[in-house]
Amino acid sequence: MTYEELLAENKELRMRLARSQNLISNLQTKLNSAFEYVSDVIEQNKQAMEEKDE
Repeated sequence: MTYEELLAENKELRMRLARSQNLISNLQTKLNSAFEYVSDVIEQNKQAMEEKDE
């Protein structure tokens, strides 16, 4: 491979890496939101069960 070809491949790989990192970051945000939602639902259910038992 020529130096120019290596540079072009390096640029493409860096762009793909940046896209992958962005996708991972977006997925982490969505997972955190889902975890918070599930945690809230569990807490609400726990409170409802306690109120029901009273």
